[in-house]
Amino acid sequence: MNNTPAKSLPTATFYTLAGVDEAHCDGSQLSGKWSDLPHELDPWKPGTLVEEFANWPDNSESISKFTRKYGPLQISHSLNADGAGAPFHFSLESWRKEQHVFQAEWQLYFKFRDTLIAAKQIYTAPMECFVLTGSGLKFKAANLLRLLFFSLDGVPVERLRLCMRPNCTHPYFLARHLKQNYCSDECARWGQRKWKKQWWAEHGNDWRAKRRETDLKKTKRGKPRRR
Repeated sequence: MNNTPAKSLPTATFYTLAGVDEAHCDGSQLSGKWSDLPHELDPWKPGTLVEEFANWPDNSESISKFTRKYGPLQISHSLNADGAGAPFHFSLESWRKEQHVFQAEWQLYFKFRDTLIAAKQIYTAPMECFVLTGSGLKFKAANLLRLLFFSLDGVPVERLRLCMRPNCTHPYFLARHLKQNYCSDECARWGQRKWKKQWWAEHGNDWRAKRRETDLKKTKRGKPRRR
C-alpha cells in the first residue's frame, strides 16, 4: 500500500511569460513594448485571472490597463536582437472578440454543468512545452490567451457560475461552495430581498389572515368572563 502524502506527489501547473513596459491606445489600435526581463505569470496568483478577464470592461482605457498589467492576449513575449523588449500592437476589436469567445465558453459550461461532459483533447501549439523543475512539472503556454483557456478548462465545471442578479458588473465567478448563486454578498442580499418580496406577494394575504385569526383568538381568551 502506498502511503505517500498527496501533497508530496508531482503536480503540473501552467504559466506564460509576461511583463510589459508600456502600452497605449491610438484609436482602434493598442501598441506597447515588452519588458526586457519577463516573468512567469501564474493564473491563480495573486487572484483568479479567469474571473478578471471574463469580467474586465472592454473600453479602450480598460483594455490598455489590462495589457499593462498582464500583457497582450495573443502575442508571445519576445526580445529584439539586442535583448531589449520587442514592440507589439493589436486591434481593440480583436481583444473584444477573444473576450466574447471566452465568455461564451464559460456560459456554455454553466448551461450544461449538470450534463456529463466527455473528455476534451487539448492540443499544444508552437512555442509551448513542458518544463521539469525541482518543484514539479510546468507547462509553458504560448501566450496569455492560451493560458486563460487552459485555466478555464482546468476548473471543475460545477464551480463555473453566472451571477443570478441582473445587470451584475461581475457576473462570471468561481463558486466557493456548490450552493452559491451570487458573486458577492451584495448580490446575495439583493437576491434575499427579491425572494422576500416574491414570498410576500404570493403568501402575504394568507399570512395576514392567519395572523388576524390568531390575534382574535388571543383577544377572546383575554376577555374576563361574565358572571
